[in-house]
Amino acid sequence: MYSYNTLNELTQDVKNRISSLYAKDPLTYAYPYYDLITPEEAVRTSLIMDKDSMVLIWKGLGRNDILIYGDAVKLIPDVEVHNIQTYNLENVDLISSRFPWLKATRYIDMVCESPEPSAVVTRLRDEDLDMLVKVREISTGMISYERANRLIGKTFGVKIDGKLVSIGSFLVKLPEVWIIGGVFTLPEYRGRGYAGEIVKAMAWEARSNGAIPLLHVREDNIPAIRSYSRVGCREIRRRWWLI
Repeated sequence: MYSYNTLNELTQDVKNRISSLYAKDPLTYAYPYYDLITPEEAVRTSLIMDKDSMVLIWKGLGRNDILIYGDAVKLIPDVEVHNIQTYNLENVDLISSRFPWLKATRYIDMVCESPEPSAVVTRLRDEDLDMLVKVREISTGMISYERANRLIGKTFGVKIDGKLVSIGSFLVKLPEVWIIGGVFTLPEYRGRGYAGEIVKAMAWEARSNGAIPLLHVREDNIPAIRSYSRVGCREIRRRWWLI
């Protein structure tokens, strides 16, 4: 077993292994590869590996967000855990019994095959920062201006009468895959197709740059799944998240 406090400590062999995994399957290994090659993420991420199992612990928001590959429950250290994403996990009961305060939920990974540009979505600019913070506060409960400022330029939105009502951001941008996340519409503006328009615009942006657009959605969020399907997204797998 190998353990590293940050990804900057990885040996060249381990770096090569992560790079090789990403090259073979970028839709599965985008997160560890992105953290590996992005300096500000590398210092926030710990790694534990044992044979074909891997655990990454990201501490970017002052909490422990965990990503595991394979049945790596035993590799997770005794730390306070905020949420856990899993890939190739065969027995979710093992991890649920260890972290009973987290609820196991199935998520669907989707890719968008044939997106089109959107006539109602725009990329957010510096002058939209205050509106972005307000919408993010409603969707996530809190966000700093520093973090929101980093999202400007990576975030797309729908404005109605000058008011920002729907947003989505690129969480990861790599040559092969761009991950769409944080798609949110203010409650009073839902049911109008804005989330689908956001995904359509962002998927078009990714495809125009030669990348595959990837997003995650809860399997019980039927309205979102239908909306994304209408704009060309399709399911590629289901996996467990513990939140």
